[in-house]
Amino acid sequence: MAYYLTLRTRMRNERTLVNRTVKVVGVDPKQVDEAALRSDITVEGIAAQDVHIALDRNKLLKLQEKRHEHELKIEELSEYGERVEMRPERLKLPGILTCNGKVDAMEWSREELAKVRDKIGAQNEKLAEKRKGAGVAFATYSCVEDAQKVIAAWGWRREGMRARPAHSPKEILWEHLGAGAAVRLLKTAVFNAIVVVIAFFFTIPISFLSSLELWVDVPGIGPIVSAVISVNPIITALLSKLLPVLLQLIFFILLPIILTKMADVEKHHSFTAAEASVQVKMYIFLILNNVIFLVLFLGGVDAANQVAGGGADSIGEALRTLNWGIYSSYFCNWLLGSALIAAPLSVLAPARLIVQWLKLRLAKTPKGKRVATALSPYRFSISYAKHGMAFAIIAMFIPIAPI
Repeated sequence: MAYYLTLRTRMRNERTLVNRTVKVVGVDPKQVDEAALRSDITVEGIAAQDVHIALDRNKLLKLQEKRHEHELKIEELSEYGERVEMRPERLKLPGILTCNGKVDAMEWSREELAKVRDKIGAQNEKLAEKRKGAGVAFATYSCVEDAQKVIAAWGWRREGMRARPAHSPKEILWEHLGAGAAVRLLKTAVFNAIVVVIAFFFTIPISFLSSLELWVDVPGIGPIVSAVISVNPIITALLSKLLPVLLQLIFFILLPIILTKMADVEKHHSFTAAEASVQVKMYIFLILNNVIFLVLFLGGVDAANQVAGGGADSIGEALRTLNWGIYSSYFCNWLLGSALIAAPLSVLAPARLIVQWLKLRLAKTPKGKRVATALSPYRFSISYAKHGMAFAIIAMFIPIAPI
């Protein structure tokens, strides 16, 4: 923590353009006069050197993104050569309904690119006639000290506007600047609740398969489980050991993609804020799925077995007499196994290598192969969430069963 605070202070004090720029949120969308806004945000006699009002260009940015996709596709298809018969084909409406809609992929991409460029031109003309702000402005001051004084003097809210340190232009998600804070908070709360529900329902099959032996004495389902696991020890091992691992492996490959999509729908203003949202969701899922729900589920099954076997008169009494040291020992061993096995596997990343190998096999052009073998960015949000779960396990269970 001391290292983090020192690094953050050093970064804030660096005399760069970003550190002497302030992000102003809550600006009236009708306010597009930068000179007038400069006078409105002058605090304690400190005036901004430059003010930039972000305009609502969400549609334009989406069209530019489509244009970039078509340009990349044309660049990739050009590597097949100019001979049409050598290039791939694609289906095109309405011919796809009559099974006669195949066209040259290069021709289709060029047509779509021309359409997108026409839409971009029309959107630029529309924006030139009517300018509308996104509700966010960026004020640049002469020095870092002035920017920090303005943020400190601004307080929580001033004339309906809030001042915060600005992010780097490369980190800003310009297409999301028009999204309001209230809607974003509501979406974040809803998606966090959905993550809790997913963690709960994903815990049930994994815990059930991992603890088949505990269900043998449970009335009703016990005979069915006993009949299944008594068929063949190999089947029992596959169901209780291999299948849960495979389910978790597949799901944890998909989980970061799902959480990233959720953060994208929340429309955060910066890449850092979006990654922070992914980190919170990942931590919620991990701590609930791997620790809290797992302990409650197995503890409940153990308590039900005690009541069914006559060892306790009620579920409440059985829960009060559970040996929590057993669970503590399990999680302590889990920490050691994670350090000795999971950490090297995270460096080797076998799942990522398999996906990358499949992409490389499916790539048809030199550029496709370069993209398939390119290094993927390191997801700090996922790694920090896993480290946070390990710290929570240490804080909860190590005092009960110290290593």
